[in-house]
Amino acid sequence: MQAPTNVVHAGLGLTEDQTMDLLCQAFRQAVDDYCAAPQGQRGGFNNFFFNSLRNLPPPNTQMGQALAGEIVREAPIFVGAVQGTAQAVAAAPTVAGNVGPVAQALAGAYQQAAVGLTGGMGAVTGMVAGPVGNCLGIGAMFQRGFARWRVLAQNGVRLRFPDGLIGNRIVEVKGPADWYRNPRQRADYQAFCAPNAPLEPDCASCDANCENGPLPRGDDGCR
Repeated sequence: MQAPTNVVHAGLGLTEDQTMDLLCQAFRQAVDDYCAAPQGQRGGFNNFFFNSLRNLPPPNTQMGQALAGEIVREAPIFVGAVQGTAQAVAAAPTVAGNVGPVAQALAGAYQQAAVGLTGGMGAVTGMVAGPVGNCLGIGAMFQRGFARWRVLAQNGVRLRFPDGLIGNRIVEVKGPADWYRNPRQRADYQAFCAPNAPLEPDCASCDANCENGPLPRGDDGCR
């Protein structure tokens, strides 16, 4: 069953092509900055990407910042028999069923992580300056062991942490040497976004000077 997402698209008046143009402009700049940094000091590519989106040159500066402010980062989602953000599923007990306690734990863990990054301002968006880690809140979810993980599998539900969400539209950033290692992940993202498709800025779609996918040993994907 589908749970309504609780992240509301505020509406920037952008077409999909305009949105992708902004995402790709940020992606190409992020590749340049990422590849120019010493290999052992780069950290996660997504932090470079969102920094670039917040700092697009004129005339796109304000639009980039507005778009960054709409993208919720690392929010947990469920796909499969129960589908929606963890927060939305937690708020819909008739939909959640046995998955409800897991959704509540995840939503609470995400909010805990968000407080640490935003000082209690709300969800972690692309406007948050500074590093944002992957899979926010998952550590807190598993403090009591892995029983909750088994509940998901037993009920035909998979947990995912997309790079970003705009409403129920996933933004998945694939920087240098990054790709869908698990084909099911991409299928899950497509199902979550249906009838739309995920927004996927990557080396090919953004015509960036880098490579996605498996690379020779020692190659970092930067060109």
